[in-house]
Amino acid sequence: MLKTTLHYLGEVLVVTIGIFIAFQLNNYSENQKLKSREENALKRIASDLETEKAWLQKVHRNYTRSKEKLESILNENDRENLDSLYYHLAKEYVHFNYNVEYSTLKFSGNLYLITNDSIRSSLVKHYELNYAYSEEVAERHKAFVETYILGYLSDELSLNATYLYDPLEVEKKLKNEELQSKMRSQSKWYGMVLTAVKLKFINDLLDLIDHEIQSKTSDS
Repeated sequence: MLKTTLHYLGEVLVVTIGIFIAFQLNNYSENQKLKSREENALKRIASDLETEKAWLQKVHRNYTRSKEKLESILNENDRENLDSLYYHLAKEYVHFNYNVEYSTLKFSGNLYLITNDSIRSSLVKHYELNYAYSEEVAERHKAFVETYILGYLSDELSLNATYLYDPLEVEKKLKNEELQSKMRSQSKWYGMVLTAVKLKFINDLLDLIDHEIQSKTSDS
């Protein structure tokens, strides 16, 4: 009787251990799948951010250059290359979305795949708050340029086929306070545009993602 009981208990123990091992293996397999999905998602997000960064670097350079040129004309009596005033004065900021992977995760309910809280919260801040601010700046700047800048330039200065002005005509108009006022206003708007260009935020986020990917790769 004792042998039968021990044999029965042994079989139960073997079955139990087998089930436990199978359960652990299944959990390990599922965790590896989730880890792989997360790593791939992070890589795609990083790719989106790198594309956005490249674009915003160009925006930052162009708007900084034009802001400095307008201020140089106004404050330092800079009269060089006045024929290119249209290029510096008529810029209109446009917001572009670079959020393909974030949107995919968000609308599929898979944002939970990003297990790092700092990265997940930074992604939400960037794609929800930073984008909302950038879109607002773009919308307001578009209205400003179209109603306050383009009409004046069209009425008061003549562009040639290559979008250049007669520098003598521009210099004459610069004696008019109205043109100076528009240049000052546009320079302030360029400053606002530059605050919407979140390059440091993107760089910091890319560093976080890169560190997380490396960490997960080393744990594999």
